[in-house]
Amino acid sequence: MRRIPVLSVFALAAAPLFSPGQTALAQQLSYRLPSPAAAVYRMVDTTVGTMTNPDGASDISGNSSITYTLSFEPDGEGVRASVDLTDFTGQLLPPMGAPMTVSQAQAGLRSYVVRLDGRGLEEFASGQRRRPPNDFPLFIDGWEAMFPRLPGGEVDAGDSWVDTVTTWVAGEGERVVAYTYTLDSETTVDGRRQLRVAISGDARLTFTEGGTPTSIDGTETGFFLWDIERGLVALWEVSRRYEGNVPGEPASVTFTATTRVRLEN
Repeated sequence: MRRIPVLSVFALAAAPLFSPGQTALAQQLSYRLPSPAAAVYRMVDTTVGTMTNPDGASDISGNSSITYTLSFEPDGEGVRASVDLTDFTGQLLPPMGAPMTVSQAQAGLRSYVVRLDGRGLEEFASGQRRRPPNDFPLFIDGWEAMFPRLPGGEVDAGDSWVDTVTTWVAGEGERVVAYTYTLDSETTVDGRRQLRVAISGDARLTFTEGGTPTSIDGTETGFFLWDIERGLVALWEVSRRYEGNVPGEPASVTFTATTRVRLEN
């Protein structure tokens, strides 16, 4: 029986709306050198894979909590952000047996440095965008949530902009999401003005073995809050669902996941 990477591993193991015409100025929704020039984010993710065949269904899930400590400095007309992974806990729950602790190295997670322009991530200055091969079920990377694409100009409530994000699943599979961001409302959280941006995305997971690709389609929905004064994401939360059939086998696979990234300070 032909093995499909990752899939077989999983099988085994008070907000007021803007008034009409009110504009969020470009400088309010744009990356710049934050003050203070440091931040701490905590990312919590739960991903569940379910394989269903004539004999029944089996689940495997991964839970993780990751802390990133960021420092910022000017870089020409942009900003350089050093992203240090300072804490990680991970757990893999196989279909049978006891939960297994996963190390940072086993999850393929590393520190890195990126350069930002006003709209978001421009390039990796050091470190790798692509995680090395691993078997841990984590579909996103922290940079996707901490540095979502911004519009790059003035927008009104209800205006949208788009971006395409690519990440690598377990080092071998590829996840591509066509995101649509929509400026929704302005809110106040703990006395701080924040902009709420709705997120929706059409996603595709592609795994390749022996030159034959297998694709699974899905959707992603959520939002992020943008702290106007800090010029940083204060909260990013997205849920996703992918489902499809295993080629050549009477089996289907479903993945569900929720990721929450919060600015701790």
